[in-house]
Amino acid sequence: WRIIYLRVSVAAARRRLGEATDVRPLLASAKSGEDLADRLEQLARERVPLYERADATIDTEAGAFTQVVDRVAELASTFLNGSAVTPPATDA
Repeated sequence: WRIIYLRVSVAAARRRLGEATDVRPLLASAKSGEDLADRLEQLARERVPLYERADATIDTEAGAFTQVVDRVAELASTFLNGSAVTPPATDA
């Protein structure tokens, strides 16, 4: 298995979620915007060290949606073909 980490800041995740926290089980208990930010920060502290072990990282805030999708497809193709990831695994 190869893993691609789609990195997003807590602030961007909060913006993207909007009011849809009730459909995200780990966020459903957040009753206010402040609670949501705290919960997202907590999850990031717990998970980011694990996510950073991924074979590749894509910063989802560094480009347009289509650029991110194209990079995921490129990396997936590279991984499926058994090629090494070049340039460095962290990019946009």
